[in-house]
Amino acid sequence: MIVLAYLSTIIMGSTLGIIGGGGSILTVPILVYMLGIDPIKATGYSLFVVGATALVGGIGYIRKGQVHMRAGVVFAIPSLISVFTVRRFAIPALPDVIVTVGTYNLNKDTFVMLVFALVMLGTAYSMIRKPAPEEKLTDAHFNYPLIAIEGIIVGAITGFVGAGGGFLIVPALVILAGVPIKQEYL
Repeated sequence: MIVLAYLSTIIMGSTLGIIGGGGSILTVPILVYMLGIDPIKATGYSLFVVGATALVGGIGYIRKGQVHMRAGVVFAIPSLISVFTVRRFAIPALPDVIVTVGTYNLNKDTFVMLVFALVMLGTAYSMIRKPAPEEKLTDAHFNYPLIAIEGIIVGAITGFVGAGGGFLIVPALVILAGVPIKQEYL
């Protein structure tokens, strides 16, 4: 199983490198189901792995002038604060048993993985259902308060499930805030 897990991490890294997303969607299940790491730790590890990968990958796009720095900072600061707050206070505050139905106990680890799956399904549905905006917006047209609010919400979700890079941030910025997927900002 360890060899299969390492091969899976190579596939995960290749996926990140080729399409720029999907790292956390693949990292959390690899860590939980193949390497046997508990979901709370796995979501924290995923934040580190995918965050470091995104940072390294993002540097090239910054150098090419393909990152709108102002929108990025307006999104990133509230998002990072939200991730920290959820990981530091909300996750530890969850009870070990979330709910009991008959003889079944929904524990914290299963609950986190269930929320992880629901977030993935919801995001996939929203990307399939809503097309990206057609018009290219200029800097003056960006709704910065909305971008900051999205940062808080995405940060909270990301902090909870350990995922959110490509599959939450990109749809939030493109669909809700109207930030173009690719544009030169030099």
